[in-house]
Amino acid sequence: MEIDATDFWVGFDKLLKSKSITLRKVCELAKLSYGTITQNKYRNVYPLISNLIPISTVLGVSLDELILGHRAGDQNPAVVNSDINNPRLQSIVTALIASPEKLSAIETLLGVAHPAGQSNLA
Repeated sequence: MEIDATDFWVGFDKLLKSKSITLRKVCELAKLSYGTITQNKYRNVYPLISNLIPISTVLGVSLDELILGHRAGDQNPAVVNSDINNPRLQSIVTALIASPEKLSAIETLLGVAHPAGQSNLA
């Protein structure tokens, strides 16, 4: 899954606003260069992971929430649907459709089984 840097910075700004904290204060608390982080932002590139870790700590969020805009395990239809054209995913779906017993077992395992053997994938 590819996450656009523009989306990251928009989400990051919303997170700062929701936490009522400035970027300058986050950098100060995380012991990071404000200039480096603002350069990343205005060049529309991701900060280094070594910078994201202390930022997530200061903001009290996981890296998933900081980078993706949601916590791990949260259902996010936009993220799920973003991989719909992934060739690997398509080949897996094709294989599962061709093998109803495997599909049924996986649906049961995931807790998405349907009555009368119907499937979301078929």
